[in-house]
Amino acid sequence: MVQALHAAESAGIDVPRQTLDKAARYFTSATHPRGGIVYGLGNGYDARAGDGQPFQTAAAAAAYLAAERRPPLLAGWINYARQSPPYLPREGQPAQRDQMNSYTLQQHLALARLTHSLGEGGHRALEPGRPDAELLRWSDQREPLYRYLAASQNREGYWPDASIGNSYSTAFALILLQLENNYPPAFSR
Repeated sequence: MVQALHAAESAGIDVPRQTLDKAARYFTSATHPRGGIVYGLGNGYDARAGDGQPFQTAAAAAAYLAAERRPPLLAGWINYARQSPPYLPREGQPAQRDQMNSYTLQQHLALARLTHSLGEGGHRALEPGRPDAELLRWSDQREPLYRYLAASQNREGYWPDASIGNSYSTAFALILLQLENNYPPAFSR
């Protein structure tokens, strides 16, 4: 919903500032002590006891970066997402078939949106004292991600997913490939 509100705002639709501020407060209350955002606060979830979801945390951070807003916990969300990256095969290793699916591609999309929004110097600007090895940069993620996408594409041109379906995983892969061009309007800066 936050992504949709930011996209509407980018398209020139008046989105009340208090709505986006309220969403930021919700994410803040759903953040556990290590910086991850829990799945939801309903049904007994407690951010203090829960475990954060890396791709939800990355998606929230990316949405706020794209909208050029900086909630107080933004740096913590970025660092939590950085510590739990989605699966990528090691250099020279084939992709594992059980790791090529919509869920993995959804995680890649969230982290790619975040690193793309940060660009080369955005993480450094948020945290000037963080060691270089701990910074997220689009250039560090782009090449291994694109290699993974090329290796996991089926000969017929789609990205396979036995659980949800090939169309869903293929849509994620195609969005990932267009991200760098700022083509998907909801994700562009």
